[in-house]
Amino acid sequence: MKPTLLYGFLLSAAGLLLQVILTLSGYYSDAQKFSSGQTIGSVAGLVIGILFLVLGIRACRAQVPANEGYSYGRAFGSGALITLWNALFGIVFTILFLTLINPDFPETLRQMQLDKIAASGRDPSQAEGFLRVTTSIPMIVGFGFIFTVIIGLILTLIVAVFLRREPPRVPPPAPVAA
Repeated sequence: MKPTLLYGFLLSAAGLLLQVILTLSGYYSDAQKFSSGQTIGSVAGLVIGILFLVLGIRACRAQVPANEGYSYGRAFGSGALITLWNALFGIVFTILFLTLINPDFPETLRQMQLDKIAASGRDPSQAEGFLRVTTSIPMIVGFGFIFTVIIGLILTLIVAVFLRREPPRVPPPAPVAA
């Protein structure tokens, strides 16, 4: 199996596991705790993302002979493929999460947003229709895909700097005696 596919899958599976843990901990099933769950999920998600990008790019680099370089472009390309696979597997895992594991997630998200609107002194009934559309499963999946690709590529831009490998220097030829 190609490292980019493997690490994209593992990254996505780790993200699903994080979502399940946050759900079982009550962060994604209670509108009052939802905001805290989002913060925890974001920070942990970034750490998991960086970890699997580093491991995946290193696995790709290990397939290149040591006497060859592994340029920034190659490191970025590997990370971009890991990100793309992660986003594609993420579609499946998000649908699985929203339909089988936590089908109340969209309603909890909607309620948390309505509570925020009410707390700001505005009328939440005016936003209810908009929130019903933006918190639907297709919108959550679509936004999740786009967000995953954008954040993944930004992380890859940074991680690739540290994982490139310069080709070994070849000493200049010795001068020929006349």
